[in-house]
Amino acid sequence: MSEGLEERKKAGVAREYRDDRISVYWAPQLCIHTANCLSAEPEVFDAGRRPWIVLEGADADAVADAVMRCPTGALSFTRHDGGEDEPAAEEVTVDPPGTVRSSFAAACASSTARRELPGR
Repeated sequence: MSEGLEERKKAGVAREYRDDRISVYWAPQLCIHTANCLSAEPEVFDAGRRPWIVLEGADADAVADAVMRCPTGALSFTRHDGGEDEPAAEEVTVDPPGTVRSSFAAACASSTARRELPGR
């Protein structure tokens, strides 16, 4: 097996999807597959496609908004175009079978809860 493939399969290895406007990071160990990102921007996020994130599908603000809908922080972003960066992440742990523990998780009792960008 190639070393690159082994690296991809290590627990905690996040993937980065980048263009000149924004970078989106995916931490698969935190993903609980709520599909909020897919619903928000289906041209960007498509679980049946490889790569599953194609940033050219929407403007950077729309991508950032879709990322902020991720309840566990499995998706995060950094802006390169001068747009507002994501607020600093808080520590999140996932206890099997999918129980999310963080101060943010308490706010997720409602299906409408989402992380908020300051000023939005």
